[in-house]
Amino acid sequence: MALLEDLWATTTDRENVCELWRQGDFRTMLRDYDDGWDFAVVSDHYEERCSGPDGSRQNPFPRDAVLTGGDWTMTMADVSFDAADVVAAQNQFNDPPPPEHQYVMIDIEVSYHGESEPVSPWRLMDFAIVGSGGNTFTDSCGVIPNPLRDVGDMYSGASASANVCMPVATEQLDGASLRVTLGRGQPAFVLLTSE
Repeated sequence: MALLEDLWATTTDRENVCELWRQGDFRTMLRDYDDGWDFAVVSDHYEERCSGPDGSRQNPFPRDAVLTGGDWTMTMADVSFDAADVVAAQNQFNDPPPPEHQYVMIDIEVSYHGESEPVSPWRLMDFAIVGSGGNTFTDSCGVIPNPLRDVGDMYSGASASANVCMPVATEQLDGASLRVTLGRGQPAFVLLTSE
């Protein structure tokens, strides 16, 4: 078991390792190690580590997850699924959402832990909402309160809250997820609703 712990601790691409585990492909997963494994023991060991959400679109993180990517962490503090009134009140020139769409505004909290200073979160993060039908929504709601692009440069240890907002087809809101890319990391998916 100690070697299994060492393997997990030194794995840099845990998502791929867990995908191999889900497929039962333990021999590939452990190809650089001794062939004399008891694969039932390996399965039990990895079940605890890989059976939960992995942040993929098929298996998104729960809404209260803490996401990490590069030198950043992010959480969703709140989600408004019908922010049209808020958007309209923010600027008289904002358009209403397109027909059969709703403005979805997400209050996020971000923290920076890196050594490159200062950095702008707006330039190093990407957000999209992926609807239950598989469509991606990236358009802007217009001028919104406390937008991410207004967060100033951040130094190591800094935190900030901000909003991101996108029009989403109403029929695709149930089961939609937020696709988040932090820094130069891989995209992760987070459910917009609490299960």
